[in-house]
Amino acid sequence: MRGEVHTPGGEIIPLPEFTAWRLIHTDGRSADSFEVRFPTREDLLVRLLRGVNFYAVDGGATVFCGVVDEAEAIWADEYTTTLCGRGLAARLMDNQAGGAQFFNLDMNSVLDRYVRPFGIGQIRVEGGPWRTQMVSVPAGCSCKQVLDGFCRLVGAPQPRFDPDGTLRISRGQGSHILGEEDLLSAKWRLCRYGVITEQQVHDLTTGAVSVVRDPVLESYGIRSRRFATRSGPFTHVNERSARARIAEAARDLNTLELTLPGGYSARCCDTVRLSLPALRAEEDYVITEICRRFDGLSETTRLGLRAKE
Repeated sequence: MRGEVHTPGGEIIPLPEFTAWRLIHTDGRSADSFEVRFPTREDLLVRLLRGVNFYAVDGGATVFCGVVDEAEAIWADEYTTTLCGRGLAARLMDNQAGGAQFFNLDMNSVLDRYVRPFGIGQIRVEGGPWRTQMVSVPAGCSCKQVLDGFCRLVGAPQPRFDPDGTLRISRGQGSHILGEEDLLSAKWRLCRYGVITEQQVHDLTTGAVSVVRDPVLESYGIRSRRFATRSGPFTHVNERSARARIAEAARDLNTLELTLPGGYSARCCDTVRLSLPALRAEEDYVITEICRRFDGLSETTRLGLRAKE
């Protein structure tokens, strides 16, 4: 695998072949990330100080687009340089939005105001039309929060980035079948921390109180009550209903982590039909994270999964 770094002035800096690397793609809840290592060359290191945009290519295909957050030169037995950073969602996370109110807001308006100005031009939106009324954007929230919140309000899919840098707002389409014979390892995890079983939302304008309890989550022995407030005629773009807060907090209650040999071809939000009787995992799951890693000797792929809703 090889890569290149682009400077703000348009210079393209080819990088030596990587001796180790890690690429992480997510379902959009956080930014993707990368870390690559290659032999240090003095002339290259000075030029890399101006590098901002990172691209990785494997077998002729772009497998990561992102921004360089850190550059580090190391000497141990030899000189090596390490670059690490985040995916293109970083551009939206690092820029805040000014306060605004919209009586009628659609997807294209959100993209024009909060996404495209930050250099994200490849966008694919499926479904819709996505539109809502009486929405406010609080000053200081990130542009990513605006985009994610709008999609949540209108019922659109969670925005995420493809390896080639395309912002995708669509459902997962791929499907996979995996069993014990395909894996190097599997790890099942139950995490009660952060799960909400009762959520109350108080409307300070009307006095109405919305209370939602989840008896299924309570059957896990969890007792966690949370309170939230809202006010005014406008819905904040990052506001969530009581039911949505409970569902969001429970996404990581039951998770699976699979490690496969080589560079397994999959995309986040794909469906996986899994057969692991010992872990009682014989149902459909959704990929939430993909980590491809090469340690200098062998390549592996780690899939993070959650139960399909």
